[in-house]
Amino acid sequence: MKKKTPVIFISIFGTVFLSFVIFAFNNPGKAEPVDKVLFQKDNLDFWVITDTHYIDEELYDSGEAFQRIQMTTAGKDLNYQKESLQALITDAAARKPDGLIVTGDITLNGEYVSAQKFAEILSSLKDSGIETFVIPGNHDIYDGWARSFLGKEQEKIDQISPTDFQELFAESGYAQAAVRDDSSLSYLVQINDEYDFMFLDTNIYTNDSSNRAPMTAGKIDSKTQKWMSEQLKISFDKGKKTLVFMHHNLFEHNAVVSKGYVLNNAEEIGKLLQEFKVSVVFSGHIHAQDILTNEATGITEIVTGSFAITPNPVGIIELEKDKLTYSRKKTDVDQWAKKQSLTDENILGHSTYLKELFIKDSRRMGYSTLLENSFYEDEALELVSRLNVRFFTGEDDISDKEAEEIRKSEAYKIIYEESSFLKEYLDSIIQDTNENDLFFEKEFIKP
Repeated sequence: MKKKTPVIFISIFGTVFLSFVIFAFNNPGKAEPVDKVLFQKDNLDFWVITDTHYIDEELYDSGEAFQRIQMTTAGKDLNYQKESLQALITDAAARKPDGLIVTGDITLNGEYVSAQKFAEILSSLKDSGIETFVIPGNHDIYDGWARSFLGKEQEKIDQISPTDFQELFAESGYAQAAVRDDSSLSYLVQINDEYDFMFLDTNIYTNDSSNRAPMTAGKIDSKTQKWMSEQLKISFDKGKKTLVFMHHNLFEHNAVVSKGYVLNNAEEIGKLLQEFKVSVVFSGHIHAQDILTNEATGITEIVTGSFAITPNPVGIIELEKDKLTYSRKKTDVDQWAKKQSLTDENILGHSTYLKELFIKDSRRMGYSTLLENSFYEDEALELVSRLNVRFFTGEDDISDKEAEEIRKSEAYKIIYEESSFLKEYLDSIIQDTNENDLFFEKEFIKP
């Protein structure tokens, strides 16, 4: 059977050739590092979220146009985004992490209004003494899909330029930066005497407003690579550890669904990071929770799942002088809603609502794939949706015994016979034995 092109579980975007944007930012002075340590303490903790895909509520209603877009969201919740973010903000204000990091795809499709409102949401954390840091994703800058959805109509609305992004999120990384890259939205923050954080703009976008779909793929161009090399060497010579944050993946986290998610020039970037002993990278983009250590470079990449899907995941990064610990936690929207005395059942039972939404979309997309072969079987769809949830939540620690039982099941046999793509996809989940996707610990050894 001819292998199907992946059309499920992660939104698929049209592949178009766009020029790689080259522009200069109005950074004060030269792009030279300065001594600007943000924290005067050894032990720190940061929360990281990604792929929030926020669309502000003023841009949609319950009409036909928005209902159509909801059918394409691949398990992302668009109805209760403000509530889930407020639950996160409230929790952060109470627990007081040192900072919150957002690794791109802040907006649904690059709506200026959505970015503006998201920046306002983040500002409340600053009021609580919590630093915030953001980088753009492939949906944020000059996205030709920026729309409002009112009644039956979709209308084009203002997009986000690189300058807009830097201005809207001036207090979320750019103001704290010790040095910025002149040719992209990348920057570096000197966190403390032990750690530097490098935030990389890995996106490909046009040099003006676009009428096209966002480019899924990412790349770091030669100018930004030169900037990276200079800054990494400075940090390395000081004996500091650099953690890298970006939107696109450095490594392949799923053998079937990886095209467009891994950097186009991942191999050379991996070698550059390896040269300066960067050992941990954080990213998003693929929407799935996954941790992988690359054997060739020794670099561990931690991908936190999309905040827009079940279970509103948050990565917790705890830093000590020579140790890093990462764990994933769930945002408890249910409890927050109860304390707010809300009455909407989808908020009071948000965890169940979110999981059922993801399962429903998984079944629908699996159904579409099987239907291409003029075949339908509910038992097969149940298996697809169950394993898909486990993969995206990082809870796919499948034992050899369970894997054998799955392969012997009637549902798996049906998929084996009817869809080569679904079989390969399920096998990639069953065989994901690289490491624990919810917890990671690294002890740094001084050279």
